[in-house]
Amino acid sequence: MIVILSFMFLYTTLSGNQFLNSFICVPNSDIIASACTEIEQIDNNLLVIQSIKKNENHRELSINKITKDGIILLRKKLEFQGKQFFTRGVIVHNDRIFFLYGTNLNNYIEMFLMSLDYDFNVIKNKKIIEFDAEFMHGSLYLNNNKIYFSGGYEKFSNKHQYLFINVYDAELNEIESFQSDEDKMLSSICIMDNFIYAGKYKFYSDLCVLTKYDMRFNVVFEYNLSSLHNQINKIQTDGDDVVVLTVGAYGDPYLCRFDDELNLLNETSFGGPLTDNQFKYCSFNKYFITCGKYNSQIYPSFHAGNANVTVLDSDFNVLNTLIYDDNVEIQSLFYDLTITENGRIFLVGSYNNCAWLFESDLEGNYNPVTPIEENIAEDIKFYNYPNPFNPVTNICFYLESNSNVDLSIYNLKGEKITSIYNGFLDKGDQTFSWKPLGDLSSGVYFSVLEINGGKRITKMIYNK
Repeated sequence: MIVILSFMFLYTTLSGNQFLNSFICVPNSDIIASACTEIEQIDNNLLVIQSIKKNENHRELSINKITKDGIILLRKKLEFQGKQFFTRGVIVHNDRIFFLYGTNLNNYIEMFLMSLDYDFNVIKNKKIIEFDAEFMHGSLYLNNNKIYFSGGYEKFSNKHQYLFINVYDAELNEIESFQSDEDKMLSSICIMDNFIYAGKYKFYSDLCVLTKYDMRFNVVFEYNLSSLHNQINKIQTDGDDVVVLTVGAYGDPYLCRFDDELNLLNETSFGGPLTDNQFKYCSFNKYFITCGKYNSQIYPSFHAGNANVTVLDSDFNVLNTLIYDDNVEIQSLFYDLTITENGRIFLVGSYNNCAWLFESDLEGNYNPVTPIEENIAEDIKFYNYPNPFNPVTNICFYLESNSNVDLSIYNLKGEKITSIYNGFLDKGDQTFSWKPLGDLSSGVYFSVLEINGGKRITKMIYNK
């Protein structure tokens, strides 16, 4: 079982036309819904953002650092009483994490930009915008050490839509800003050769435009995609071109390639026979990988459907379309993905209203992350003393029954430092000593205790 917050993930193998091996979670009784919404790579690990809803008045946001083998190293929670909240992006850059989130109370929206270090200490949490609105769209983009917050909102009072781009330095000081009342919103931007490429759309309409701005926000070129497209979900550069992922007017997603003057070079629809929506994509060598959902027509909710991943070549020919589960009784989707230098794909999303983390490769071979359980019975004690320590610490735990045990030490990068014990132990109190050897530096380490397949983690501070 892999647990992100309070969710237990069970490994299952699907058969027939179901391609994925994955984790299915069983929620605790005090949880209504949960989803992982963003993922980035950090310090050779994964940074995963998760939201949970315990009841109508209590929601939580969790920032997690997880190894690629599924060990949760760090977690930070934000709690919201009486407010809805939403996430809009995360960036990892120069030993900092920049995280964009917002709250909504009675159609009054406040947006916050938070910076943290890699130990999840908050450096600054700044309110950057507020307005009366029914909904908003926003995203983060990094260029030349500047953070671009772009988006739009529809005012509750006049139903008019506004778009904006705000630019911040690493200390979250606002450098410049741009706002337009042209009754559109921004969905995504990218920057190439000192020009901003922005996707604009009008909510509840088929208006969809790709715009090229100079760095002073003057329009240089525009291309109207409205005949076949509803919204641009992601813009990314590819050599001298710009590649755009859109939601089609009839449901199917599109990948479109433009040159720097916004001449359309390639436009390909790759949806299935039913409505398909792809939220994000990334590129790797000659491949494009998208993630989202399909079968959406069957469901009444925008976020409903069956999770899927599509792999395309550089000409946008579909190589693989991989579906999590085509059971219309169970709703699932992927919100975000990241790919490592060696082609490992990590995806986050929701399955049956539960958060999940998943791994794949470009050929569709799905390898589950090493299981981990945090919800071992409370009477299994696991701690170390002294803590902080130098030169030695004692690692203690209690076994309710005779068990197979593995006790190992990991560093902050998720790398295994040493194995303390691996074998069979009798029921009762257990104590092992650990004295760091050689040139091991001061800092945070984790002792990981595996008991009959379940795992516990405790944080240790070594002061050399």
